[in-house]
Amino acid sequence: MSEDSDRQQRDDLSSRLQSIGEATRQSFEETHGAREQALRLSRQIIQHSARSIRATHRGDFADARVLLETVTALVGELRQVLDGHGSVYYAGFVEDAQKEYAEASATL
Repeated sequence: MSEDSDRQQRDDLSSRLQSIGEATRQSFEETHGAREQALRLSRQIIQHSARSIRATHRGDFADARVLLETVTALVGELRQVLDGHGSVYYAGFVEDAQKEYAEASATL
């Protein structure tokens, strides 16, 4: 009877460990996906912001506004992607994109 009890405990423990492992793997995959999307969006934010700044310096304010509207939408999308992923949000590259966006907004 003790051997059956030990086997049951091992099976229960194994099942719980598998469940924990699966939940951890899923969490890592979600974080990885959010980071990949955030990297893409951050690059786009920086590129469009820089173009908006250059357009402003050229005096092409209409183009600068259109670019800034695009960036504003990208920033909103970035916030949605990173909701619940603070470790990615505060990794540094998001802040760089936000600074570029702030500079483009202030320049126009």
